[in-house]
Amino acid sequence: MADGENAGVVTYSDHGYSLGKVLATAHLRLPFTAVGTELSISIAGKPVRAVVAPMPFFDPEGARLRG
Repeated sequence: MADGENAGVVTYSDHGYSLGKVLATAHLRLPFTAVGTELSISIAGKPVRAVVAPMPFFDPEGARLRG
């Protein structure tokens, strides 16, 4: 959801261990595809904040793995 409007459908999600965040891929409607767009995803009926990010999700320094 974005501004009360259906923005699209999540197709996959999982924990991104190297980034320490939950990642999701989705089919989004064109108006909601800009990097940085804030969305709300419903997980178990509760809204969770999401932000459109560029692909690939990557931690180039490996900082998360080194802790």
